[in-house]
Amino acid sequence: MSEPRINVRDLTVRYGTKIALDRVTLDVMPGEMVSIVGPNGGGKTTLLKVILGMKAFDEGTVQILGGKPGHVAPGEVGYLPQINQHLRDFPIHSLDLVLMGRFPRLGLLKRPGPKDRELAAACLDIVGMSDFSDVPVQALSGGQLQRVFIARALAMEPKVLILDEPSTGLDAVSQEDFYVTLRRLRDKQGISILMVSHDIGVVSNYVDKIACLNRRIHYHGPVGEEIPEKVIQEVFGRNIQILVHNKNCVTCREGHSHE
Repeated sequence: MSEPRINVRDLTVRYGTKIALDRVTLDVMPGEMVSIVGPNGGGKTTLLKVILGMKAFDEGTVQILGGKPGHVAPGEVGYLPQINQHLRDFPIHSLDLVLMGRFPRLGLLKRPGPKDRELAAACLDIVGMSDFSDVPVQALSGGQLQRVFIARALAMEPKVLILDEPSTGLDAVSQEDFYVTLRRLRDKQGISILMVSHDIGVVSNYVDKIACLNRRIHYHGPVGEEIPEKVIQEVFGRNIQILVHNKNCVTCREGHSHE
């Protein structure tokens, strides 16, 4: 049986006397797409930062690709933080932005060569943005910019892709296209994907597993299984109605255009 690419056991993180994460346990297997959902302030981003080696923790164990956080070989882990709109002011074209993803593999003293540019162009093609290679990032829509940043992460040739609220600011159609792109990447390249989202209803149609987090994991299981009402109350603090479209829904564009 394959070993998890991300392995978190009994993780506890404190900010002073406040417990941000309480005995969290989570696995992400090779080729698996997992979404962490929960309310603002529930510890989602803190968990990602611990896995990436950007945040220390107090108790438990964390491994990514068999090593300690922050000690993985350069380029093995791609990270897409929440998009900073100030990047639109940076004078750079889409292809050059993607090419920056090669730097972890090359090192600071080496310049990208023709093969690196070919790989960057191929990554733009994978996310459906090859026609925008010479377009300045200032001219891209929110959804297009997200795709270019995915292409930059892919240019690292990662085994794990970690995304923090990747659909923030996207309209409903752009969100759907974005998640379909992620799923295709998972299917074609076997990348393990871990993402944070606050919208359980949307991501349920695309990921393999969902982990409900509010300081601790209240539920971790495959999509399609009914999440107990008690869990929803514990995680989100109230009764909410979850609407999930699947491929059999006659009004769901995903079920007809992308399968």
